[in-house]
Amino acid sequence: MSEVRIPAYAKINLRLDILGKRTDGFHELRTIFQTISLHDELRLRSSRNPGISLTIHGNESLSQEPSQKNLVYRAVDALRRELKIRGGVEIELRKTIPAGRGLGGGSSDAAAALLGAMFVVASIGSGFLTQDRAGEVRLFLTPTVVQLSTVLFGCALALVPSLGWKSLSVMFGLGGMPGFIYSLMIGTNIRRRELELSDRLWYAGAPIAAYLLITVAACMAWNRTAGSLEVLAGAMALLLAAGIRNAWDGLIFLVGQVKGPTAPPG
Repeated sequence: MSEVRIPAYAKINLRLDILGKRTDGFHELRTIFQTISLHDELRLRSSRNPGISLTIHGNESLSQEPSQKNLVYRAVDALRRELKIRGGVEIELRKTIPAGRGLGGGSSDAAAALLGAMFVVASIGSGFLTQDRAGEVRLFLTPTVVQLSTVLFGCALALVPSLGWKSLSVMFGLGGMPGFIYSLMIGTNIRRRELELSDRLWYAGAPIAAYLLITVAACMAWNRTAGSLEVLAGAMALLLAAGIRNAWDGLIFLVGQVKGPTAPPG
């Protein structure tokens, strides 16, 4: 039984402007939210029982209300309906944020529940990891892990004070060039699939460009050329953006397997 725990942080308004009334009766707002350390905690797990089970601790009045009225229940229920998920979900909500005090506890709980439900739903559909789909995993999910690992390792290297320019150049060169070649191979395989242009750019184009920039930054660092670290930072930012986007796209693909076979990510 898969389980995930997620904090839901309280929010305060640093600025709130009422811009005017809309035609639907609601008001247009401009606001700046800031999270604070005060938070609720949600625990979500897959269940063999159908439907949604919600248990609330720390707020007696909320725990006595019908579950269907709670934003957490409604958010997860909407997700299950949209994705046509048959598996059940058990939710445990531990309240610390005071209700009705303007700290955004209800909306934060709902957002955290949606995030947690995505991972629980993915585990419900984990049966999609079959031998037949191994190629799709290697093509779409493995490069994402490599990209995010490159960013973490690269940032850690850049912070080591004892590494000189030459050593830094060699280390990034050893990561940039193989990564560039690997991304070219992934791009070649992706070309054979029917994907939208945006997916081709994120899965192949962005990583190829990022690894090429890492290689360029390594050459610049070897010659102590001004701007090498800026080029490296840009490459890491591009690789990180691609990794996060593709990880989310891959998760959506995995969740979709609960409904039956679908096309690859994209």
